[in-house]
Amino acid sequence: MTSPPTGTVTFLFTDIAGSTRLWEERPAEMRAALAEHDGLVRGAIGAYNGYVFSTGGDGFAAAFSRAADAIDAASMAQAALADHPLIRVRMGIHTGEVQERDGDYFGPAVNRAARITAAGHGGQVLVSDATRHVLDGVDLQDLGEHRLRDLSRPLRLFQFGASTFPRLHTVDAFSTNLVPQLTEFVGRVDELADLARLLGKHRLVTLTGAGGAGKTRLALHAAAEALPRFGDGVWVVELAGVADEDELPAAVAAVLDLQQRADHTVTESILAVLSDRQALLVLDNCEHLIDASADFIAALLAGSREVTVLATSREGLGLEGERLVAVRPLAVPEVGEAAADMVAGVDAVRLFCARATAANAGFSLTDDNAGDVAQLCRQLDGLPLALELAASRMRAMTPGDVLSRLDERFRLLAGGRGARRRHQTLQAAIDWSYELLPPVEQLLLCRLSVFAGGFRADSAESVCSGEGVSARDVLDVLSHLVDKSLVVADTSGTSARYRMLESIREYGLLRLDPAKRGRLRDVHAAHMVELAHHIDEGVRGPEEAHWVRRLREELDNIRVAFAHLDDCGRVDDAAQLAVSLVWPGVFRMGYGLLSYSDRALDLLRDEDHPLRPQLTAAAGMRAALMDDRDRARSMATAIAERPGLPPLMYLWLEALLIASTGDFAASIQCFERLILAGESAADPLASAAGLGLLVAVQTVTGDVAPAVQNLSKAQALAARTNNPTARALASYAAAHHHGFGLGDQATAVTAAEAALRLARSVDNQSWQIFAAQALIELHLVRGEDDAVIAAMRPCLDDCTRFGLPSAALFNLPWALLVLQRRNETELSAVLYGFLMNRYWQARSDVLIGESVTALKATLGPAEFERLADLGRQCSLDEIVRLVRAALSRLAAGASDG
Repeated sequence: MTSPPTGTVTFLFTDIAGSTRLWEERPAEMRAALAEHDGLVRGAIGAYNGYVFSTGGDGFAAAFSRAADAIDAASMAQAALADHPLIRVRMGIHTGEVQERDGDYFGPAVNRAARITAAGHGGQVLVSDATRHVLDGVDLQDLGEHRLRDLSRPLRLFQFGASTFPRLHTVDAFSTNLVPQLTEFVGRVDELADLARLLGKHRLVTLTGAGGAGKTRLALHAAAEALPRFGDGVWVVELAGVADEDELPAAVAAVLDLQQRADHTVTESILAVLSDRQALLVLDNCEHLIDASADFIAALLAGSREVTVLATSREGLGLEGERLVAVRPLAVPEVGEAAADMVAGVDAVRLFCARATAANAGFSLTDDNAGDVAQLCRQLDGLPLALELAASRMRAMTPGDVLSRLDERFRLLAGGRGARRRHQTLQAAIDWSYELLPPVEQLLLCRLSVFAGGFRADSAESVCSGEGVSARDVLDVLSHLVDKSLVVADTSGTSARYRMLESIREYGLLRLDPAKRGRLRDVHAAHMVELAHHIDEGVRGPEEAHWVRRLREELDNIRVAFAHLDDCGRVDDAAQLAVSLVWPGVFRMGYGLLSYSDRALDLLRDEDHPLRPQLTAAAGMRAALMDDRDRARSMATAIAERPGLPPLMYLWLEALLIASTGDFAASIQCFERLILAGESAADPLASAAGLGLLVAVQTVTGDVAPAVQNLSKAQALAARTNNPTARALASYAAAHHHGFGLGDQATAVTAAEAALRLARSVDNQSWQIFAAQALIELHLVRGEDDAVIAAMRPCLDDCTRFGLPSAALFNLPWALLVLQRRNETELSAVLYGFLMNRYWQARSDVLIGESVTALKATLGPAEFERLADLGRQCSLDEIVRLVRAALSRLAAGASDG
């Protein structure tokens, strides 16, 4: 029998692709196939001196002393299984340093090998960059860098063999806001398996447990594992920074990047998007919003068919159908276990050692310190947060040092057990860690708790410095708090962002004197007013993408700041914050940001307040975008009746209201006024918007000469400012001019694609839709139906997500044309009836006239009219769902072919 290799080991992991479905659908055949599979794979591993150390599930985990042997074993096994009629096996190979005990292996390398395997497809062999470096003469395909689930950094992956496979099952391939975790996930194998089973059978699963028990980390890990099962995405909503129950739906909408719709509440708008989607929503830290969380989740589950919710809370939500999973502390060593080989595999010890090694690369578990580590894990009740706080001290202390300092405090808690004891344990662990901090670190830790949703170093310097903490020292002190696991640093982006675990944040707030807490909130709110002003200026320049990212990062802080200004009656600051969010709100994250203008107007008592016209125009803009034309017009009238020059936003509001009437002459005049006002105010976005729309209208009306002149102006403005939105608008104008004015379809498609790409790069949701619709129409003119199908599905989704369902109407005539040509005749007739009842356009009538004639001939007059009558009774949401489903079927058919 082969001995288990030690030191640097190459792992080969195997797994049968789609085995769960196969066991459910063909159990008898799978039993026979599995027996054959086991013999072939085990034989290949043995032929090249591999050591099988696990056979969990339907696969093998084997260790090799030589990487080349692992490759040869994988090659032999795949060749033997290549012609199997039922099963296909995916394999992953990775090399690294490991710890071996009693024939089992521990360490990050084992986790990486499993993650690499899970990313592959049946018949595929994936190889890590670490293995590639120790191979000689093996031909591998470079697949590039990929984010694997729960790994903190992307891995470069290679494929052994020349076959072609679909995209890997990595985080990048799925719709999600999951971010790489910065530390290794340890233990909880059984809990993860139970969660996977529950999420497959139940639509609401709630993780409960004491603070610091690891609910959030377990939920995020389980969500990452579930990514392949949720075709419409996995989305995490952090609720810790949401103080007001009424704000919960808005926090969910912000994560999903969707907007409130006309005549809908925010929750109803979310349901309009998710009603037919297969998505997993993770709601983290529900305990302080327990009633609001329960109400929202109940509405979500009732209003959707396939949405699943994974919640974390210190108590259950009390909803029918809820499945509660108690997150227990990690297993600790038994009393009397003190040798390294006895305790090394216990989960609490593994976590402590992993974090201790991160703090001090020289740390290792030995027989000399194993007893102290085991006792420390028992003293801390296996609570992950308490263990991490203790492990962070290994930079300058030993396990015995920590244990002696904890001993007195924890003897006071010896009388109780269970949840109350664990709460006391965590409190004592944070107390102990806090009291070890120098005064300057204690001060900063407490002050940082005022932030919601995280912060950057510059914000910490602005808000938290003074009275014992100098601004120049904030970054150094912050780094010390990161080292001690009291603050988490995310360095995956271009600028580091910091956050506090909720238990630590609550602790910091409680440590603040109430009067000091109030003054700190004042400073925080003032900082957010100033930052919003910088964001407003920044989105107009070449660094638009940077400032858009910053805006998204700060949404929780903006929400908390505005609420504080409202509570304190600081009207001027609240109004200024709202005004700074107007232009960013027009192009992206619209109604959520523009709603602050409505709320600020409610605070203003002074009819002559200098910011009232801007707030009124912004509120009117929000009303117009939500299709409340009467309110939008009344807001515009209120501004027009005031003396003095109207704000730019008024002209934008007028342009929107006039354009919707189809009065091209009035639209042109309004766009020209907007361009001039933008030039006078040195506002490139206003001028670019006016120029882009003006060229489009002039192209439709046949005004070729002025269209050429204005297109030249738009392109010059884009080049001068290098602002991505201005460049997108110029490309949009060029697409219209070349495609529908000059008939140069190839140039027009290139321009429309550039406009779409630029709009997406800065989350410009408005022009993302306009550019996509122009591209769809251009593809139609060129007869490229597959391209239309591929572009129309995300465009319809965007119209719904961004709260502009009426914008979807512009896609529907083109959808009818493609659906009819692809033999979706019944739906095409239904769609025709809907369009005749809701919307028509001369140009679309010309383009689809032949399709309608063909439909009547295929179905017969009576059946065509019956189906059209059904369409007349449909709502826009119903029609969009039907069309989207049909487009998905057609796209799937095209890819299968």
